[in-house]
Amino acid sequence: MEPFEILCGIAVVIFALYYFLTSNFDFWKSRGVRGPRPIPGLGNFKDVMLNKTSVGDYLTEMYNTYKDEPMIGIFDNKTPVLVIHDLDLIKDVLIKDFLVFPTREIPISEKADPLSQNLALLEPKRWRPLRIRLSPVFTSGKLKEMFSLISECADHLVQYMEKVVSENKPVECRELTAKYTTDVIGTCAFGIEMNALSDEDSEFRKMGREIFNPSWKNILQFRMRQMFPWLYELSAYVLPQTKTTKFFIRVIVETMDYRDTNNITRHDFVDVLRELKKHPDKLGDINLTDSLIAAQAFVFFAAGFETSSTTISNALYELALNQKVQDNLRQEIDEMYAKHGENLTYDDIKKMDYLDKVFKETLRKYPPLAVLRRESMSSHTFVGINVSIPKSQKIWIPIYAIHRDPDIYPKPDVFDPERFDEETVQSRHPMAYLPFGDGPRNCIGARFAVYQSKVGLVKILRNYKVETCEKTPIPYVNDPKALYVGDYLAEMYNTYKDEPMIGIFDRKTPVLVIQNLDLIKDVLIKDFSVFANRGIPTSEKADPLSQNLFHLEPKRWRPLRMNLSPVFTSGKLKEMFSLISECADHLVQYMEKVVSEDKSVECRELTAKYTTDVIGSCAFGIEMNALSDEDSEFRKMGRKVFNPTWIRMRIRQMFPWLYKLFASYVLPQTETTKFFTRVIVETMDYRETNNITRNDFIDILRELKKHPDKLGDIDSLMAAQAFVFFAAGFETSSATISNVLYELALNQKIQDNLREEIDEMYAKHGRDLTYDNIKKMDYLDKVFKETLRKYPPGPMLMRKSTSNYTFDGTKVSIPKDQKVWIPVYAIHRDP
Repeated sequence: MEPFEILCGIAVVIFALYYFLTSNFDFWKSRGVRGPRPIPGLGNFKDVMLNKTSVGDYLTEMYNTYKDEPMIGIFDNKTPVLVIHDLDLIKDVLIKDFLVFPTREIPISEKADPLSQNLALLEPKRWRPLRIRLSPVFTSGKLKEMFSLISECADHLVQYMEKVVSENKPVECRELTAKYTTDVIGTCAFGIEMNALSDEDSEFRKMGREIFNPSWKNILQFRMRQMFPWLYELSAYVLPQTKTTKFFIRVIVETMDYRDTNNITRHDFVDVLRELKKHPDKLGDINLTDSLIAAQAFVFFAAGFETSSTTISNALYELALNQKVQDNLRQEIDEMYAKHGENLTYDDIKKMDYLDKVFKETLRKYPPLAVLRRESMSSHTFVGINVSIPKSQKIWIPIYAIHRDPDIYPKPDVFDPERFDEETVQSRHPMAYLPFGDGPRNCIGARFAVYQSKVGLVKILRNYKVETCEKTPIPYVNDPKALYVGDYLAEMYNTYKDEPMIGIFDRKTPVLVIQNLDLIKDVLIKDFSVFANRGIPTSEKADPLSQNLFHLEPKRWRPLRMNLSPVFTSGKLKEMFSLISECADHLVQYMEKVVSEDKSVECRELTAKYTTDVIGSCAFGIEMNALSDEDSEFRKMGRKVFNPTWIRMRIRQMFPWLYKLFASYVLPQTETTKFFTRVIVETMDYRETNNITRNDFIDILRELKKHPDKLGDIDSLMAAQAFVFFAAGFETSSATISNVLYELALNQKIQDNLREEIDEMYAKHGRDLTYDNIKKMDYLDKVFKETLRKYPPGPMLMRKSTSNYTFDGTKVSIPKDQKVWIPVYAIHRDP
């Protein structure tokens, strides 16, 4: 062959490749949506892929660059993504037009990742009935029931801190709060003593670490799931189940079986799952599998301990930096104790106004998610602007960027709980604060996360003053290697500040990032039916735990949500309050031990242990012992949950179809999946055998398992729900507590104010803190909200449209299956 012919052949191949990579780069331009110019093969995520920035920071940069745009268009590789900035458009996506955007656009695969079938990710068909059934677990009434459990975990946290403090060393708040929230989730949701605080080898704490540990395997799996869902599905046949998946399926099945055997009823999360298992007809024509059940438990665990422990840790960080805020909060706490005595109640916490402000400001500054993701289920035209999107369009809402928008929150990097004074809150757009999302597909366990975090904070601040040490990072820096897009979306939010939405690309996939708050409300609430899907691929084979409530498609999400909701009512929360309080007492005991050593405390680990124990006790009826046992299995799993396997994550994100087909055959099931499946199955079996009923999360899963004919592989589905309850329950709460502590350490005046409120509450009501006492703590609420404002659990909300959709007031239409992101982090940072 002549050299000229060879060169021509190479040129043709290069041209064909270039054409393939850029063929749809006019996607946003043709729709009149502005946005940054994409790079072939990388879209707009070059710096994110090179770990130079996080997605949250990038979206914040775009948010500020396109400040006047209601939305911008970006590309995730080749995929167009619409990033919505305008708050009215965000309202449309999340609320008004929810039926168009019910999905979260993250692929799930029952085969590749059974735990991905959780409530957070399920497609609308399965999400709706599940949400309805699970909601009673998260009512305020149920929370009141659980309050004593949360309080007990908080007491264990204090005991643990006494031990740590006695060593006179710095405390790693992130681990401390993770242990606490692990124990709370264990006792409240699973009826399991997870012992994250008391046992350093707590299995649940280990799993908690595993879930959120960003390993190269997890990242690869995540990217494959996002970019190639078909490959992700195929991977089920070649990739073994992860340790996390096995763990959660085992735990949930064993817990349910144990309760059935011993006739144990706790009316918690596990009991709701038991009930669904017994009567799967309540979920319509959904095939209820063990993996689907486990996925719900998994997401409760993961979200319950991680987001809360991160929030607590972030709050402590801010309180250490802002001593005046810490003093104010402590004053409120002391006043509450002086008024109500030692036993603080749910209502006491509710009345703590300054605590609420601190908490909200923590979530404002450090939202649990940087981005809300949605995907359109039909074509849609945005109201008020001339933008239309096709079906299946990815939509992003840049929460982190919105929370950092100086036009909404002046001096957004300043930790200021007074942002959440009632009058100031009323003056802001309701979509300007989205730490838990909004609309029908908001966070089901938000109320639970709030109270387990607040109780932990109250117990810590009543007993200890939080200060920074030489290891405290000042200023707070996000790890660009973390799975965090909030910074990038915040950058985009500021770049396109005046745009109601922007279009970006996630490699080849177009993503709509919604910035206008009214449009966000449409996506999350008004048109929820269009955006009910989160668009995250799930695979029962490749990742059984992916079938959790966060990820499930609407068809399975709805019945599951309906069945699980009773676990999260305020009434149920009141029931569980004593459990949460007990975990908080364990946290104090643990802190006494740590403080006695005169060392710095790692707040993130401290709060993670606490929230692990809370989730274990409240949701699973299991003593997870994250605070008392350094080897607590649940704490280990909690760490692993947030240590995403890079291979699985990349394949799942990039090649969902391949992941579904091959993952379970090539990659072994993760340790987390095995653990949660085993724990949930064993717990359910034990309850069945011993006729134990607790009316908790596990019992709902048991009920679902008894009627499995319509939800698929029941064990993996149940384990997925338990997994997501565990992961979300301990991680978000421990992170929030940790963030509160961070801010209180930096803002000593705020810490003093909060402690004053806490002391007043104890003085008024005595030693027994109640649900109502916490509810009354106004300053605590402000601190909590400001923490969530500054550090939202997620930098964005993700949705995917289920039909074509046109945004109200715009000429923007999107097609079915369009990814939609809401930049929470960016909105919370809008000055």
